[in-house]
Amino acid sequence: MQFDLLYPFVIQKLNEGLSDQLTYHNTSHTEQVVTMAEKIGSHERLTEDEMLIVKTAALLHDVGYLQNHLKHEETSCMYAKKWLPDYGYSLEQIDQIAAIILATKVPQSPQNLLAKIVCDADLYYLGTDDYYSTAVLLEQELHKLGLLAAKADWNQVQLNFISSHKYFTDYWIFRSNSPLKIALYCPLILDCHS
Repeated sequence: MQFDLLYPFVIQKLNEGLSDQLTYHNTSHTEQVVTMAEKIGSHERLTEDEMLIVKTAALLHDVGYLQNHLKHEETSCMYAKKWLPDYGYSLEQIDQIAAIILATKVPQSPQNLLAKIVCDADLYYLGTDDYYSTAVLLEQELHKLGLLAAKADWNQVQLNFISSHKYFTDYWIFRSNSPLKIALYCPLILDCHS
């Protein structure tokens, strides 16, 4: 697995191909997810091969946005199957990466530790002080894509999402302080930008 060669290839594709409307699902988000996946993977003491699988799935989890924002996970899997053989990934590894990517579809459905790591890395911001600034980027994106009609819709979507979200890895379960974050941010969701 030649992740060190794959990474700049994918980042270049994202930089050149993603729509300006994607204020949240952009190259920066992908880079942050890879970094967080590596951090969680280190905490979980992954083997070198497991870490490469996790980092690759994190890198590719949103490349489907190059083509389609509605079924981007499936499109991301298509790109994985197209690109990864050229970087020394076996069919078994590619299938494992595709399964992890599919697990990131909301509501997330990770079936193993590697998928749990990528799912938590993908939504890490919910458990941090970056929540509000990051959520604003997602709201802007949904408006630009015509997927959100009114501020009240956004407020309700966020309230429901934050209230039902759960982390899967010990790393985030013990760090996110989720009930406190929900208590702190739910009033912001309802009151800000009203």
